[in-house]
Order: sequence, then C-alpha cells, then structure tokens
Amino acid sequence: MDMMERTRHMRKIEQGVNGREVLFALWITVSVHQEAWMNSRTIHGHISPRNVCIPFNNHINDALNDARLYLYVHPASDEPIDPRFQSVMALSNPILRRRSLPLDYLDDLESFWYVLAWVYLAVGAPGAEPSLRGHNTYVRQSALERWASRPTSRESVLEKESMLMGEGLSPSATSHFFLPFIFDQVFDRLHAVLKHRYILKLELGRSRTPMELMTDSRGDYHAFLEALSDAIAYIDFMDAGRLNDINAWRGAHMLIGQRILPDEEYEVACIKPVDDEPMDRFKMSENISFHRCSPQCEEDCLCVNNYIAEQLKFFKPRL
Repeated sequence: MDMMERTRHMRKIEQGVNGREVLFALWITVSVHQEAWMNSRTIHGHISPRNVCIPFNNHINDALNDARLYLYVHPASDEPIDPRFQSVMALSNPILRRRSLPLDYLDDLESFWYVLAWVYLAVGAPGAEPSLRGHNTYVRQSALERWASRPTSRESVLEKESMLMGEGLSPSATSHFFLPFIFDQVFDRLHAVLKHRYILKLELGRSRTPMELMTDSRGDYHAFLEALSDAIAYIDFMDAGRLNDINAWRGAHMLIGQRILPDEEYEVACIKPVDDEPMDRFKMSENISFHRCSPQCEEDCLCVNNYIAEQLKFFKPRL
C-alpha cells in the first residue's frame, strides 16, 4: 500500500471509538507537529479534524509515521482552511481588523485544542456523525454553537478570545464514552498552557526572537503533551482488564502520581485490595480502601494523588 493509499484508509479523529483512542491520536499528532517545528520551525496553519488521524496501530514508530502522512501528506492539506479551528491571532486581522503578531507554533497548538473540543462536544457516541447541535441542548446552546456555527463572524472570534483569555471551554456536558472528568482535566490543563503563553505573547508586543521561540516552545510542547499523556494514563489505570496487574498499577503511579503535584505538595493515597480480596471489576468500589501513605510506600500498592483516589471511589466500569 503506497503512502497516499494508506492515508485514504485511515480514520479521522472524529471516528475514534473511545476516549483513549481520541487522546492518543491527538498526542501522536502533536508529537509529529513538535518534531516539524523543532527541526525546521514549520507552522502548519491548517489544523482541523481532517488531518488528525487514528493510527493503524499503537506501535509508537508506526503511529508516528501514520500521523506524519496524515498531517502533512493527506489530501486534506490542500483543502480550504476551516476557520472553526483557526487561532484567535489568525482571525484577528481579517475578522476583527486588529493588528496581529506573526503566527507561530502556539497558533497550531490552539487549533489542536479546538479539534479536541469539536470531537468532545460534537460527537455523541462512537461512530456517530459530528453535529453542530452537539449531543444535547445544553451544549448546543453554549460551548459549541457560539464559536463553531458561525466561525467567521465577529462574535465567534470574540467568543474564542473570551474562552482563551478567560476560564476556557468548561463544557461540563458530554457523552459518557469520553469519561467527562478526565476530559475536563485535559481541557483545563491545555487551556492553562495556551492562556499563559498567549498573554505573555501579547504583553511582549513584538515578534519573538528565534531563541525565544525555541525556548518557549520546548516548555509549551512538553506541558501540552504531558497533559494528554497523563489523561491516557488515567484511562489505562482505570481499564478494568488491568486492575489485577500490579505492574500496571505501578506504571500508573509513575505516569500519574509523580507528575500531578510538585514534590513539596505531594499528597497521596494508598490503594490496595481489602483483606486480599480479588479486585473484581464490578465490585471495585467495595473492594478498594483509601488511606494516606508516604510517596516512598514500599507495599504492593499504588500511590496516587488524592484527586484520583476520590474519583475511583465513585467509578464503576460499564458492562
């Protein structure tokens, strides 16, 4: 199968069958984007769901190659730019008639944020067609419709700017297959990266030097990718099929617990079976106890932060 034929058989991010698949697709594509930026300061300027793919498999090298093909070779790269996913800075001059600063990697990262928002809000179930009406009335009337239904209107661009400079997307309503509390965390963390850098960029009031761009981008890509990888780790940790695998628990500890809080704020909970009972996935909430322990806990348990512990108390995997 040649490269172009391979891209035609890939699924778009909107066609992900679960939240993990969607997050992995975005993580791998942002990784490819970082590679292009760091190597040649390439700005894509055309990010949309049309060029973010679900890789054929999760082998990292194959997934990276799939993402490179779909992002930079796929025919969608020649289609008209979709303004729904353009950054505030990209739309400021033509729509708001403002003087804008040169576009850079940050504008593409902002576009990735809108792509995730679109999938999160417009797709109601695996395999469902995305809809501007969203999957319920609340979403249709708020987070999605205001910026995606009339993307070239002045009001839409101002709404985007308000989200970016304010509290973020805060959708607070989505289909269950996206695991809302995980996706809300992702949106908050990605928004924090974008808002912080956007404000600094405006305050600087000039084009950043090549050295400034490279320094800033390293930190921003790291924070962006880490937010996505932590969310994937949350999902893997809560995957019912791995709850009895002590290595999976330790892996989740490494991926989640040690990244969430600075060392001086590290506050953890120790999770383990009660009375050595098996952690049956349908009795999980009854069979797991929570108590504080030190980050150096040497027992066969998983140390995680209190937020995850609280979430697990109420989490019951679906049949």
